Amino acid sequence: MFVLRTTWLLVLPFAAAALATDLQAQGKSKGRDDKDGRVVVVQQGHAKRPKHRKIHTSDEAVDVTRIVLREQGYELVRVEERSDVRVVYYRRGNMGRGRGKGPIMYMIVRPAQERIIIERAPSTVQAQINIRLGY
Repeated sequence: MFVLRTTWLLVLPFAAAALATDLQAQGKSKGRDDKDGRVVVVQQGHAKRPKHRKIHTSDEAVDVTRIVLREQGYELVRVEERSDVRVVYYRRGNMGRGRGKGPIMYMIVRPAQERIIIERAPSTVQAQINIRLGY
C-alpha cells in the first residue's frame, strides 16, 4: 500500500506537467500577432512563381455572359463573331410591367493577354461576368 502511494506521488507531477504543455499547445489563434510583437505573414505559393490562372477564351466568356444576362432580366438577341472579338446584342426584357422590351444594345467581349475585356456593358452585368470568370 505504501509503495502504491509513493508511486502515485512520483507520477503525479510528471502527469500535471505533460497536461499543462498539451493545453498550452492547443491554442488556435487566427490573425493574431506572436508574443514577440511580430506579425506573421503567410504567403501562398512561391514568391517567384505566381499562382496559375486559367486564361478564358471569348467563347467561354460569351457563355458566361448569356447566363448573367438571363439572370439580370435581359434578353440575348444575337452574338456576332469578328475574328476573336464577340459582339453580344441584348435588350431589357419586359419584366412583367406591360411596357414592352427595351432598345437593342450591344457589348463587346474581347480577349487580352491575361484576361477577357468587356466593353459597353452595364456595371452590374460586367461585375457579375468578371466574378464568374474569376477576375
